[in-house]
Amino acid sequence: LIKTRTIEPSSLRQGLDKSRIMLRKDSSSSRAWALEFSDTISKKIEECRLLHERQRKKLDSDLESNPLESSFSSQLMDLMQREEQAANQGLLEAQEQISKRVDSALKNETFRHFKMQAQQNQRRWAALLERQANEREKIAQELHEGYCRLCLLLSKPAPAQYVPISELAHQRNALSAGRQKVNLKKLKNPDGSLNMDAFWEEEMKMRLDTYRAWPDHERANLDMAFGLQVQRVDAEWGTYEQQMRRD
Repeated sequence: LIKTRTIEPSSLRQGLDKSRIMLRKDSSSSRAWALEFSDTISKKIEECRLLHERQRKKLDSDLESNPLESSFSSQLMDLMQREEQAANQGLLEAQEQISKRVDSALKNETFRHFKMQAQQNQRRWAALLERQANEREKIAQELHEGYCRLCLLLSKPAPAQYVPISELAHQRNALSAGRQKVNLKKLKNPDGSLNMDAFWEEEMKMRLDTYRAWPDHERANLDMAFGLQVQRVDAEWGTYEQQMRRD
C-alpha cells in the first residue's frame, strides 16, 4: 500500500562500496577492522530490509482481514422499523418520507464508518513507518560513524556531518535540489584521472539532498495511498447505494 524511500539499505551500501575502494590503497591493521565492520553493517542492513518488508506486508494483511466492525445506530434502526411498518400498512406517502430519512442517515453513518476506518489505518501505518525510519536512521548513523573512523585511520578527509532525519526542516524544493548539475571538471585531476576526494564530496552533497527530500517523499506516499483508499470507499458506497435503491 505504501512504499517508503527513507534511507533505504541500497543507499547505505554506497558508503560500504566507498570504504572498499579506499582499502585497496591501505595495507595497515585498519584493513581487518574495516572489513569486519563492513561485513557486520552489511548483515544489519539486509536483516533490517527483510524485517521491514515483512512488517509492512503483515500490517497490510491485518488491515484487510480485520476491518473495523460496523453497526447501525439505534436511531437508524428505529427509522427502518417505521419504514417497514408504513409499507405494511400501505402508507405510501409516509413511507416515502421515512425512506428519505433512512437514506440520509444510512449515508452519513456509512461515511462515518469508513472515515474512522481510514483514520485508524493511517495511525497504524504512520506508527509503523516512523518506527522503521528510526531503526534505519540508527543503522545509517552507525555506518557514518564507522566511515568517519575509517577516514581517520587512512588520513582521508572527513565526510560531511551526519544530519538526523528528525532535525531536517521541510523544504518544498527538495526534490529539484537533488537534481542539481555536478561540475564534471571539478571531479577530474589535471592528468584526466578521477579526483576521488571531490567525487566523494559531491556524492555526500547529493546524499544530504536525498535526506532532506525524505519528508516530501513520505508525504507523497501517504497522500497517494489514502487518496486511493478514499476513491475505493466512494466506489463501494456508490455500488451499495444503488443496491439499496433497487431493494
